[in-house]
Amino acid sequence: MTSFCLKTLGCKVNQCDSQSLRDGLARRGYEETRLCQDARLCIVNTCCVTRQADRKSLQAVRRAAREKGRGARLAVVGCYPGYDDQGIRSMAGVDAVFSNAERPAFWAWVDGLLDVRPCGRQDDRFTGRTRAFLKIQEGCDNHCSFCVVPLVRGPSQSVPFDEVVERAQRLTAAGHKEIILTGVDLGAYRCPARQAGLIDIIGALEGLPGLARLRLSSIEAPKVTDELISRMALSPKLCPHLHIPFQSGDDGILEHMGKRLRVADYLDLVARVRRSMPDAAITCDVIVGYPLETPESHRNTCRFLEAVEPLRTHLFTFSSRRGTRLEAMGLRLIDPRVVRERRAQLEDLARHLSQRYQRRFLDRRVDVLIEERRGEEWSGYTANYLRVSVASESCKTGELCPVTIKDIRPVGLQGPIYNKVKGFPSKNN
Repeated sequence: MTSFCLKTLGCKVNQCDSQSLRDGLARRGYEETRLCQDARLCIVNTCCVTRQADRKSLQAVRRAAREKGRGARLAVVGCYPGYDDQGIRSMAGVDAVFSNAERPAFWAWVDGLLDVRPCGRQDDRFTGRTRAFLKIQEGCDNHCSFCVVPLVRGPSQSVPFDEVVERAQRLTAAGHKEIILTGVDLGAYRCPARQAGLIDIIGALEGLPGLARLRLSSIEAPKVTDELISRMALSPKLCPHLHIPFQSGDDGILEHMGKRLRVADYLDLVARVRRSMPDAAITCDVIVGYPLETPESHRNTCRFLEAVEPLRTHLFTFSSRRGTRLEAMGLRLIDPRVVRERRAQLEDLARHLSQRYQRRFLDRRVDVLIEERRGEEWSGYTANYLRVSVASESCKTGELCPVTIKDIRPVGLQGPIYNKVKGFPSKNN
């Protein structure tokens, strides 16, 4: 059987795209291998959201070009080709380059590449994951000043309603107890034929047999409506966890970014979430070193995060992206030394706030979806995205286990399993 090796960089949407590539290759008779040197076809699915993502993507391409065997082919796909097509094509060892918009051309290239016989084989599991990602939306219409994503993923479009439900049914039938709905702008999901939005998709998937949890990936604050908050609070399956890309806690920066909401709006949203779900987890994105960032706007972001008390804060150092509105302004970048200092302050604050949030769960029961074993402990996540380690011999991957939290560690919580039960987790944890 002809083998392929697939390397993926970037976000959950990219992970979903890679799973789609796996499915298509499996149907064509390919078998996946972990090492490029063992594959006839090597694929690197790239990211370009920041300069660091650029570097990682280019390093992955160079590594694959060095490691691929004689006669093997290397294809580069994903976001980076839409950002710097010629740069990728000029790299030694690269045989073909396809942007996100060129997926049909990729399959035509694959079909003409090797003499393989379609076998119709399909693996309904999400490879390498206990919790499965399900992409229901693609592209973005927001065009924030700093963001290259709309340029490399195009305008917003949604996966047909019935296709989403069918894919979710296959994932749960294959044993996935948690599905994470993903999209570039998840809250923009629309199915005109059904007059359906995100709430309707949630309603359809909540009734799937075998599904214990339904989680939302990143969602823009304006799309977190009172209806969604109420649904999350009342649903036995929709996880009380929202990842919101705030990006800044300063009104001047938010306005320059092109964000619709301001700090007061964000704080009101968080207050409404916490009134309905006191233990709900908020995770977020913050950009450090935006060109107009001042000492005062940095302090405003620190004060904002203290008010939000996020479980996790993903910090991104600002990167100028070619083709964005901000890049065209030609603004002067902030001294890298200052940016590093501010990032270090935010990292310390984020750790403190995360521990403060997690302390409320000491001596409480939580239900953990077990994902993996590390040494003598199993680990997994609660519905509100707490990472928990369990010292027990009775756990099993994909199983929901009740745990009493007894310790806070730098990378999560820990506790003993006190009873082995079957069934769905309780909503309040």
